Amino acid sequence: MSRRQIIGAGWIGAAAISVVITLVFRTDSGQGGQVVGTMALAAFGGIVGVLLLVRPVEPAVWLSVAGGLVWFVVYAWLVLVQAGEVEAWVTDAFLALLGAVLAVGSWTARGQVAAEGA
Repeated sequence: MSRRQIIGAGWIGAAAISVVITLVFRTDSGQGGQVVGTMALAAFGGIVGVLLLVRPVEPAVWLSVAGGLVWFVVYAWLVLVQAGEVEAWVTDAFLALLGAVLAVGSWTARGQVAAEGA
């Protein structure tokens, strides 16, 4: 399994964790925007993950970099919004860190696509 495929599997795992956490913790009616936003990010992460696993071309790697940055910013913002709730804060911080790791990993793997002839 290549580095970009590992990153793709990471995106799929992050998307799955995001969906589960959203369904478990975001149950208040006032969190509708958060639910929509985190589900959209999870869908994006799943799509990017599948792209990186199946056909890891250069645009998919760049989508992964950009998506990881957006993922980090959104979940970092949610950490600030939910700072009073320890469970939500910890899970959002974990997901923010996961997005940052995937973005950095994608950034370092961007030249591999051309080098490996994918």
